[in-house]
Amino acid sequence: CMLTVPALAASAERCPGDCAHQAAIGTVHYDTLAEALKSAASASTVTLLTDLTITDPITVCTPAILDLNGKTLTADLSAPGQAALGFTAVGILKNGRLTAENGSAVLVTDTTLQIEKDLFLEGSGTVPVLRLEASEEMPAQVKLYGSVAARGTAAAVSAVSETISFISSVCSSLCSASFFLGVTSSKSNIFFPPDHRNILKI
Repeated sequence: CMLTVPALAASAERCPGDCAHQAAIGTVHYDTLAEALKSAASASTVTLLTDLTITDPITVCTPAILDLNGKTLTADLSAPGQAALGFTAVGILKNGRLTAENGSAVLVTDTTLQIEKDLFLEGSGTVPVLRLEASEEMPAQVKLYGSVAARGTAAAVSAVSETISFISSVCSSLCSASFFLGVTSSKSNIFFPPDHRNILKI
């Protein structure tokens, strides 16, 4: 995929004293999270080094583990309806908090994302916090072990394939219609561990 990253100072091996870098892959530190994700080799772990606010969406197009490292990633997106993190390659998201002020926290397109139990997603506004989009050729799937909270009028999760209907059978025993807009299908689905109850409407 194409990812535009502004021209920045060179990345560095670790940092003496206070570190101003946003993210790291191993011992290499990067000026921005977007730069680190763009530089990641397949199956790399990208670690967030600081609480961070982003105003532009970031696309994850190489299979990677994104470790928020106990930090909070806040998305105050410049255009409503965008997604803070867009996954177009297999990924794992873990260990922290991702908050979207006026858009989706995560968009999964034609791939699989695993959200670990130590990851908390929340959003407000009018768009779903977690969105799945599947094409005819590729499925979209989320393995949801973490928590999703929707504030205001936002739905927690939406799953969209070629045919759009409402109310997912997967969540019918777990949550009310207000949590979910969209449908699970062979092309777009959400997996819940047994007895999962971490879908919240606030």
